[in-house]
Order: sequence, then C-alpha cells, then structure tokens
Amino acid sequence: MIISTDHIDTPGLRIRQHQAAIDAAITAGVHHLFYTSMLNPEQSLIPFAADHLETEAAIERSGDPFTILRVSWYTETLSPMIASAFDTGTWHTCAGDGRINYVARNDVASAAAAALASRSAVPERIDVTGPQPLSISEIVAITERLAAAPIDVVQVTDDERRSGALAAGISDAIVPLLVASEANARAGNFDVTSSAVEDLTGAAATSVEAFLAANKVMWQP
Repeated sequence: MIISTDHIDTPGLRIRQHQAAIDAAITAGVHHLFYTSMLNPEQSLIPFAADHLETEAAIERSGDPFTILRVSWYTETLSPMIASAFDTGTWHTCAGDGRINYVARNDVASAAAAALASRSAVPERIDVTGPQPLSISEIVAITERLAAAPIDVVQVTDDERRSGALAAGISDAIVPLLVASEANARAGNFDVTSSAVEDLTGAAATSVEAFLAANKVMWQP
C-alpha cells in the first residue's frame, strides 16, 4: 500500500517519491500494488491532481495487478473552517452550490486495510467517499443544528476568495489549494457517492453530521 506523500510544494518531488516506492515494491517481489489517489484526477482542478495521475500511470506501467483507492476530501478538513466561520459569523466560499462527499480518515484507513486483505489480482479503481455529498450551505445547516449558533454563507468569486483568505492570514502556500478545492466542488468533481467503505468493511461510512457531533471540541464556538 503506497500512501501518497504530503510533499505538494515542490514540483515533481511527490512523483519521484512515489516512483521510488513502486520500484522498491517491485524489487521486493510485491505482486499487487495499492495506492491512495483522489477523486476524478483526470478532470480535477486541484493543483496536485497531476501527481496522482502520473503515479497511477506508473503503477499501471509496472505490469502488476493494482488497486487504486480514489479518496474524497477528508471530513477532518471541515473542523478549522467551521471554527473560523463561527468566530466571524460568516463563511466565505466560491464553491457555489457545489457538493463534496467528505469521508472520515478512519473510514479510509478501514477500507484500505480491508482492500489489502481481500482484493483479487484484477486491476481496479475504487472511489472511496462518505455517504452523502454536501454543499457549504448544507454543512452550515448541520452545524447550526448541533451548535445553535448562526453562520451566514457568503458566495464570492475565486479572486475574492483568494484575496480574502490572504487577508485573513492563511498561508500563501495553502490559499491556491483552498480556492482550487472550492472551484473543483463548484465544477461537480467532488460530487461522487460510493458504497466502497461499507462494501469493503461491512460498516456504513460516517456521515458529516455524525462526525461533527462526535467531535464538537474541534470546531464548536
């Protein structure tokens, strides 16, 4: 199982790391490669989508059977955004009505472990998502029910989102990813629903509402 690295700030480094892992696995005699990719990398607006596409291609070129787990955005990424929105009372977004099907890290880990233990020698790509895609407005409705505090959703342009995030002190390295992720949601590239978590593990994927209810300390005002 090759877990994609977090070196997204140096062009080409991530692909070289992944290729090194693929080469080492083949040298060690591994006969089935697993990899954690992302949803819809072919059309994604996320800056590092090309890293995933090239890694998937390198795995295919190895000639070995493979299982590509195309993982959605992690539910855990919502907590700091919700906390910030409660601090200001507003949630600025350029995502429009675009939806993301967030998936909890624990669910991804369980699905990956189950895949390792069960897959046959058949090349495959599996989307790994939560149970329901949600827009920012729908997420806010959930948080308002759980915390009984209001948040106003303010739709802005990509440029306004970029300048607002920079003014708020968000890192220069993170802002492009933030804007791209919301534009990607607006384009519908995160609006995918898969039953893979339950199919692989036998347990239903954790909903956003269940995750937020169980982790209020991470985001509640």
